[in-house]
Amino acid sequence: MTTKKDKKSVSKFFDDSHRFRWAVMIGVATIFTFILYPNLILIKHSYQLGDVAEKDIKAPKDFLIEDIDATEANRKKAAEKVLTVYDFDTALSFALTQRVQQAFADLQLVFNTKKVNKESAKKPKTTSSISPAKSNSIHEQVWKMKKEFERKIGFSVSNGAYKILEKEKFSKDIAKLITNILSKILQNGVVSNKDILLKEADKGIVLRSIETSSETVAKKLKVYYGIDQANSMVRIIGKPLLKNSRYTIRNLIVEFVQNLIVPNITLNKSETEERRKKAASEIKPILHQIKTGEMLLREGELVTEVQLLKLKTLQAQTKKERIFSKSIGAAMLILCLFVTTYIMHIHHHKRMVNNHNKNLLFISSVLITFFFLADISASLSESIIANVTYSIPASSVVYGFPLAASAMIVCLFLGLEIAIPFATVIAICTAVIFQNSFESFLFFLISGSMAAYWIRDCRERKVFIKAGAKIGLLNVLLIVATDLYMADFTMSKLLWDAGFAFQGGIVAGIITSGIVPLIEIAFDYTTDIKLLELANLDKPILRRLMMEAPGTYHHSVIVGSMVEAAAAEIGANPLLAKVCGYYHDIGKVDKPLYFIENQTAGKNRHDKLAPSMSSLIIIAHIKKGVENAKKNKLGQVII
Repeated sequence: MTTKKDKKSVSKFFDDSHRFRWAVMIGVATIFTFILYPNLILIKHSYQLGDVAEKDIKAPKDFLIEDIDATEANRKKAAEKVLTVYDFDTALSFALTQRVQQAFADLQLVFNTKKVNKESAKKPKTTSSISPAKSNSIHEQVWKMKKEFERKIGFSVSNGAYKILEKEKFSKDIAKLITNILSKILQNGVVSNKDILLKEADKGIVLRSIETSSETVAKKLKVYYGIDQANSMVRIIGKPLLKNSRYTIRNLIVEFVQNLIVPNITLNKSETEERRKKAASEIKPILHQIKTGEMLLREGELVTEVQLLKLKTLQAQTKKERIFSKSIGAAMLILCLFVTTYIMHIHHHKRMVNNHNKNLLFISSVLITFFFLADISASLSESIIANVTYSIPASSVVYGFPLAASAMIVCLFLGLEIAIPFATVIAICTAVIFQNSFESFLFFLISGSMAAYWIRDCRERKVFIKAGAKIGLLNVLLIVATDLYMADFTMSKLLWDAGFAFQGGIVAGIITSGIVPLIEIAFDYTTDIKLLELANLDKPILRRLMMEAPGTYHHSVIVGSMVEAAAAEIGANPLLAKVCGYYHDIGKVDKPLYFIENQTAGKNRHDKLAPSMSSLIIIAHIKKGVENAKKNKLGQVII
């Protein structure tokens, strides 16, 4: 929960002029630095492949340029030299052997535990050691365990094969023969796709043990079995081991081994790719040195791919070297500019006496908004020009940005004396965006200053459009003068420059006209335009005053005329004084008959009231007037 002490400290921060104002200026300087820093590093060369160079560009210093094709070729060779990694599961043979032995052992146990206990020596011996009843019990138990046997061994066993195993009582010898042959196959190595493996025959592969992570380089890849080859090798390897076994047993063992064979050499794609990427990354780029003064691009040449690479490399290296110092320096310079302008032109200005912090926040908001829009416009203009079919000079689009609107807005709310230094500051900062152009600075400074001058006494909305047209014509004149001074133009460029410049003036007037009402609401400002609207005697509150308190209404109109004349004599705002006079007694509208100017026939309601009650009614009309003013949204300046 926020305590009263916390609220007071927050309020004190905003009321403490110095701390709040420093925070605003430092914040604006920081924001400007972040917006500006790409342009502060160096003048950008925004050429595209095939563009015509506008001027000669030489290397300002020694720098290195990467030969991308040669570097990529070397990296590709390095990656190709990396041997493909295959994982060798050496433990698979042991695991399969254990499964086979365990599966057979479980069934052998049935026969061992179900042997018929020998009867006493007195009983005659039969030809079988197991009685028929017991024999049936063993048979049933063995077949009940078939599914468990298949689960352990890992594949389905045919009934015929299972009968043979039952007859042989799941002999250990059979299990041993199966595991011996299987071990020999797996020890050699079985790969899932031998065709893919043999593609690496020229280089060899890295065989990595899953168990120990040890690695060996295998060159003779044909020795490893594919699945089909491994199945064929079962009979070949098993032939000497099974020569004394019956035909049915031999077939059963071969079938079991073939079903148990699984690849134990597998391709490890992820490890191979990782090693190839690492090998490629370790290859150092092939660099060529560009000497100071070397011509990077000649005027009139078509920009080639190599030249474009040189320009981009120079720009990237310069950014890395100078970004930090440039950013810090820019922030300090901008802060000095703001502080100097604030101290000299804003701090002690009469318009800043009331609501100083709010006014400073308003100036900062306009400054940031238009500066940010200027930066976006500069970026978008390059993209648009690159995509249009007809040729538009990049410099022409700059003059179409309605920066003068910012000075017009500031002048409208805070006056000409603050708008002129504001126009100077934003012209300086915007010129940095447009390639540190002195011509751009002069253009925006003169245009913005005159825009503020033409809007200074605005009391009608049509003045915005008139001022916009004047700014447009002034911009055209400035453009002609600038192009003549630079002596570097064609008729086509001059027409484009003039067209965009005139457009910038018109758009500035339109933007100002549209945004003023929003600022009035956001910052609770009252302009002369709004005062003229409030001076309309047909306003609801004044109409009510005329109907319910005609004496007060007549008195207010007379007061309005008197103070208007007085304000004009002393240099105050006559319109503001007049409007305040109209509304100064609107609190009387609720109890009009308690005020003498509205009483008739000599009746005075205060005669029947105690003096204390009369004083309360008279005093209350001030409070009620404030409430009515807020209800009718007259604005803080009227209240």
